Amino acid sequence: MVKGRKRVGLVRARKAAGFTQEEAAHQLGVDRSTVGRWENGDGEPLPWIRPKLAELLGVTLERLEELLLAVDTETNPSAAEAGDGLDPDEQRHLAVALADARRYLDHSVVTYFRRQLDTYENDDGAYGAPTTLPLVLGILGAIEQTAREVRLDVLPQLLSVGAWGAEFAAFLYRELGNPERAPSWYRRGTEWAQEAGDTAMQGYLLMKKSHSAYEERDARRVLTLAQAAQYGPYQLPRHIRAEVTQLEARGLAMTGESLSTIERKLDDARVLLASVTPEDLDSRLGMYCTEDMLPLRNAPCYIEAGKPRQAVTLRLMQNPLKA
Repeated sequence: MVKGRKRVGLVRARKAAGFTQEEAAHQLGVDRSTVGRWENGDGEPLPWIRPKLAELLGVTLERLEELLLAVDTETNPSAAEAGDGLDPDEQRHLAVALADARRYLDHSVVTYFRRQLDTYENDDGAYGAPTTLPLVLGILGAIEQTAREVRLDVLPQLLSVGAWGAEFAAFLYRELGNPERAPSWYRRGTEWAQEAGDTAMQGYLLMKKSHSAYEERDARRVLTLAQAAQYGPYQLPRHIRAEVTQLEARGLAMTGESLSTIERKLDDARVLLASVTPEDLDSRLGMYCTEDMLPLRNAPCYIEAGKPRQAVTLRLMQNPLKA
């Protein structure tokens, strides 16, 4: 529960459904003050009330959960410290763009969304997933709402940013110990990336789903998702392709392929990393697989292949002080 912070998404959903607090309370059979507490973050609807509340607001139960997490960023200390970097004119432009996306939401607003998500991603380690997730969901809610009306020349860029944010939301749910919420965000991110024609993001999401399958010990999906990312028309930068190749090797190890086949894949990953260009590194998809990290990332492949000695050797190569 996000205590003591106004749930602006819940307030907006109630108003959009055409209810005052008193009218909503009457429909739900609770006091008006109870609805007020929910919206102020001082309590949550009991489990048996939530389906009725979702129906009243015209949203799914899943969307209601997101509304209960979304808070007013003005009262959130992490947002205040991060700062949105907007001057008063830009803030007014953002406000009218959210109110009338068809006329006012332009590329500068999409850039703002991208910059905010980048800030949240960079600050996640400092503030943690419980604080970061509501902020990310707030941006994604704005993207989902405005995508219905925004001009077609702006829509691909907006949806591409949304796909990136959706992947980050899936990651945060996994960090919070709610992995069952991640697949819906992966699906939404994939749909947005497809609508945007963002092939790199489509492949990147397949890679992330392969990582998730490894955490779930689903060997076949580790392999097939990695292969889909590897051999599809996704135009991934070389460092991401190297990570996908390592995941393919891990999937091969988990499904009982020979050590020689696995090591050929690991060699392919090494070659890809050696050929990385500055253009690859300019990608917003991040730099997760590096030559320095290669031995550490290769080690799980040997463990899955039943060769723990090789895995220990690789780890010692990566950190010889532990020898």
